[in-house]
Amino acid sequence: AKSFEKVVVLSQIMQAEAIKSAVEAHRRNMPFCMGTLYWQFNDCWPGISWSSIDYSGSWKAFHFVARHFYKPILTCIKKTDSNIEVSIINDLNKSFIVELNIFISSFNGEVFFEKRMEGIKVNPTSSTIYYDFEISPNGIFDSINLNETVFHCEVVLNNKIISKNELFFVKPKDLNLRKPDYELSYKENGEGFLITIQAKVFMYRLFLQAKNLSGTFSDNFFHLRKGDSKEIVFTSDKYNLN
Repeated sequence: AKSFEKVVVLSQIMQAEAIKSAVEAHRRNMPFCMGTLYWQFNDCWPGISWSSIDYSGSWKAFHFVARHFYKPILTCIKKTDSNIEVSIINDLNKSFIVELNIFISSFNGEVFFEKRMEGIKVNPTSSTIYYDFEISPNGIFDSINLNETVFHCEVVLNNKIISKNELFFVKPKDLNLRKPDYELSYKENGEGFLITIQAKVFMYRLFLQAKNLSGTFSDNFFHLRKGDSKEIVFTSDKYNLN
């Protein structure tokens, strides 16, 4: 980081990634672990802290990311030296029939591996491994650049993605990220704006910021694969176009 503003953003991302990895590990271990609380939710002092919401009420990266890793139905990815396990965790007391999609792709959108699994039954209050990808010698990972590769999975229920997750093979600082390239459009929706972003390259923890309005984004600090689009609602605290 070469500026104070970048330190603020990168430190928030580091916090979010750290707590995400811990909470997902706990949730995968159901029923050994049946719940997790994190420290801390908000802060009464204007300073650097563990909180996910700062003194002024602004959401940090951690708070946005927590909305995903605390979803009642969550897909998780665990990597060991020999394999990659894809799990689905269900905190609800009812079963579901879902579709599990798995991709390995480059930041430029080249797909190295694709697996679609339909008709998967997810049992109530359970954590189950539904796919085990073996990391074998002379396999797929020996011929691709791991610094610009993402392992992506998503759970689809009633034609809607309800949970998705990503795994990277190197530390975030070692990722060979491209210069952000995207198409952005927006329109008024009565209480703020509906924003649509389509990625032309893979973007890591895309961060949106409103410089002339105060308010809240429906999502932020998210990954976006090349070709994917996402709609975000920005709700203004004081809706005033002037």
